[in-house]
Amino acid sequence: MANAETYGGIVDSHSALEERWPALSLVGAPAVLFLALKPVVDAFYAIEWVRVVYSLCLLVFIVFATIAISGPLPQTSRRGNLLTLAAVLLAYGLLLISKNGVSALSVGEYAKILSPFAIYLLLSRRISTGYSVVLMLSAAVTLIGAAVLMPFEFGWQTWGFTRTFVGWYYFKTDVAFAAVTSLLMIALYRRFVFDLWVALAAVTTVAIVVGANARLNYVTLGLVLSFILIKSRPDFVALAKVVTSAGVASLLAFVAYDHESALGLFEGITELESYTQGRAEIWEILISMGLAHFDLNAWLFGSGFGADVDLTMRFASGPEAYTAHNELLYLVLTQGLVGCVLYICAWGLLVRDATRYQWPPFLSGVVPLAVSVLVVQSLTANVSPFTTKTWPIVFIAFLATSLAFPTRITPESRAITQVNRADSPSQQA
Repeated sequence: MANAETYGGIVDSHSALEERWPALSLVGAPAVLFLALKPVVDAFYAIEWVRVVYSLCLLVFIVFATIAISGPLPQTSRRGNLLTLAAVLLAYGLLLISKNGVSALSVGEYAKILSPFAIYLLLSRRISTGYSVVLMLSAAVTLIGAAVLMPFEFGWQTWGFTRTFVGWYYFKTDVAFAAVTSLLMIALYRRFVFDLWVALAAVTTVAIVVGANARLNYVTLGLVLSFILIKSRPDFVALAKVVTSAGVASLLAFVAYDHESALGLFEGITELESYTQGRAEIWEILISMGLAHFDLNAWLFGSGFGADVDLTMRFASGPEAYTAHNELLYLVLTQGLVGCVLYICAWGLLVRDATRYQWPPFLSGVVPLAVSVLVVQSLTANVSPFTTKTWPIVFIAFLATSLAFPTRITPESRAITQVNRADSPSQQA
């Protein structure tokens, strides 16, 4: 007999919320709107007050929607996940405050690092089917907006001797990562049916990633495309013909558009320092001049925000200061092993809670894949202080949850609900 953890358990946990969806649409509309506006806000990354105002408004709207919707939180045998996540988040926040104090700069960092988990805590049990459309449209806006900017000089920057595509983002890695996660969200919304919309999203994403030339995002793109192909099981012969044709046409177009550097795809591939674009020197400095001189207290609790920037400012060969460009180095340097463990535990608890149900087959593996993409990105970038990297992972978890709901409450789903309630441990007790 099915228990409270089965797919039918989703009906049990959320049936009352689904029946109150018209009310949720009214009180939750501002929160939903602000979720959809996230890609637009990313265009103003360099303007601090825009991000602060956006985050505060989103938090207020989410809290208002949560309070306004009557009824208890869903009862599941894993509801302790959220309590544990909240406890870890509290301990992590206290650690950050004790090490960095309270200032305008530090509070901004706290908000960026803790916000994905806070949003998940507030919304994870309030997600329902209506959110899936909003999240999918947010992903579509990201891809369409970036694609529209590709023919224009506004969306391009010169890094070294190479012109790269950044779209409306501040960094090329941001636009590439946003495109990859948006492709996964669109394919997920289409339930991994490799139709025209998914194909167009895939081609657009490939063009954006190649244009950005954020090399590690070739790996994240490969992971997502492979996952989509495995899930969709398309006609591989026909797909190979389309991919080959599109690839040749895209390569010719890029070479013709940027014939001098050909986007620098293989620039310095035989030289570590050139190929890593200076990251190898940064990592060496952080290890030899930073970690190598840590005492026990520093190993446990780190040196505080800006430790990586301070070290590169003092010892790097260039005139500029740089961040760690590696999440593990960043966490250990700034927050120590304790902060590193707490941060990893927070993501682990989020994934555990987001996969608390035995979902329909098309949803299996989606959330772990999304976190894996974030882990790959973290090898050459700081990800925790950038909501352009962490929020998309939470959005994917929300989208998966919203798609797990039945599209409407039926007599059959009510029967499953009653059976699950009868079989649940709380009822048997």
